[in-house]
Amino acid sequence: MPRLCVYHSGSDLVDHQSAILEYANGVTVAFSLLPGMVAVGSA
Repeated sequence: MPRLCVYHSGSDLVDHQSAILEYANGVTVAFSLLPGMVAVGSA
């Protein structure tokens, strides 16, 4: 199976996504989506 360059593969799937949210009460949340990664615990 040949490997394709991610920039020229024609795929419209995201390879990662990050977001930082701040709620009205001042709480900040950081979210990261990294396909293929496995979370082992929390920080």
